[in-house]
Order: sequence, then C-alpha cells, then structure tokens
Amino acid sequence: MNKFIFSLLLLTGLQLCAQNSNIQLGEQAVFTDCVKEISPYKCTLEKFESDITALITPQFTAELKDRLLIDYFSLSIILLTDENGKVVQEETDILCHYDPLKNEIRRYLHNLPALYPKDSKMKDRRSVFIINYVFLYSTTKNCYINAPQSVISTSHIKQEMLTMDSYPAYENCKHEGVENEVCFHKTFSKLLTKKMRYPHSNEKNKIIRLILDLSFSRTGEITLEYVEGDEDNYFHNELTRLIKKLPRPEPASVRGLPVAARYKLPLTIRLNNDKKL
Repeated sequence: MNKFIFSLLLLTGLQLCAQNSNIQLGEQAVFTDCVKEISPYKCTLEKFESDITALITPQFTAELKDRLLIDYFSLSIILLTDENGKVVQEETDILCHYDPLKNEIRRYLHNLPALYPKDSKMKDRRSVFIINYVFLYSTTKNCYINAPQSVISTSHIKQEMLTMDSYPAYENCKHEGVENEVCFHKTFSKLLTKKMRYPHSNEKNKIIRLILDLSFSRTGEITLEYVEGDEDNYFHNELTRLIKKLPRPEPASVRGLPVAARYKLPLTIRLNNDKKL
C-alpha cells in the first residue's frame, strides 16, 4: 500500500477581502443611492470602486507612469461607519504609497455623506468596509484600471493589503496571543489531514505541490476557491469534501467586527509506494 507524507507549509498570507456582495439590506451600511437596488451592498462596492478610480486623475497617471515608472500599485482601505452610517475618521486606515493620491482618498472619505446604516435590530450597528485594489496601467486606455483577481494571480503581482486585528481562531487557539496565527495553521493542518484520502500512485517518492486558495466568511464558513497544480481536480474534490466537515473557526475581525478573509496556502504531498505497509 502507499505511504503518504503530507507537508503543510505556513500560509503565505492571510488577506482581508470584501464581504460577500449578496449581503442583504440592513446587514451592512450602504450608500443611500443604492438602497432601492436589487443588491444594495454590491451597488455600494461598485460605487466605491468607481469613485476611487475617478480620483486617479490624468495628472496623477502621468506622474505615476511617466516619472515614477509604475506599472501597477496596491491600494488598501479599512473604513468604519458608526451606528448612524457616518465614517469614523480616526478608525480609517489607508495603504497607498503615492501620497498625493492617498491624500485625495482621505479627503473623499472625510466628505462622504452618512451611509444608510444597519437595521436597528442588529446588535452592533457599526459597519466595516475592506477595500483592496490593484491598479494596473492600461496602454490602450492610457489610465490605471482596477485589475481583476484572475489577472493579479496570472501576472504574479504581489498585492499589498492592510492587516486585520485578529485571525480566524479555533477554540484551542484563543489564548495564544501573537502565536494565534501559527496555532490556527497547525490546528487546520491536523484537521485537514486526519481523514484525507490520497490518490494511488505507482511512482516512488512522487511529489505534488499545490496552492490552496481558501476563503473564510464572516461567520467562519470555509470555502476552497481553487487549487493550483491540481491537474485532474482530485485534490480539489477531496479537499472540498473534507473542508465541508471541518468545524467553523471564529471569523477574523477588524475594529471588533467579523470580516471575511482569504488564504493562499502552499501544500506539498509526497507519495511513497511502499508495499511493506
């Protein structure tokens, strides 16, 4: 029978990501112009993207591309609104290495009218927004455009993002302090490999290298988005089966509110064909 050695490397990065765009009205603050839309939160995310993209003026584009020779840049924003939908300025963080644009974004956020807040029945009526973009220069349009995730991945762009206040956590990791992330990695690895079914292989010491793209919802639900290096989708199917059975961790949080998060997880599997076992 086959003997399998499973090596789970540390996660390459726990990244903040926007909440699911299917969030219903009352569950998250939204722009008042979006209240009557079919998907108010999706409309709000699109308005943020449109407004922020418009701040990259032709003057900024010329400076970034022609003088600074920048083909792409990351932009990350954490935005908190209070129970009335008003932006809490002191809780706003912006990651942008081009200061003139960063100042314009801060001014835009400062002048935002109050958003339509969460429903009054919600325990915590504050809302947190996670905004992450990579602006890529388009030679055909002569401007920077927000690159889709597929382009970011295939172009091997390293996206910079603001970090969260706390990581997803299983019960045994709650008191680990700064080691919480390491504890979560180890616990997740143990749960994942405990009942994993491995493919048969006639090749001795065959090594398979994968990268798992995992997303965690605001309620701790884990979803396997895709698996890089999985030629016949065996591991995608097997890991999806296992992940559905895993206990939900407590979600990541920002400003005391649960947020969605995303993992890129390198995974190496060595298959040993050992008939003695």
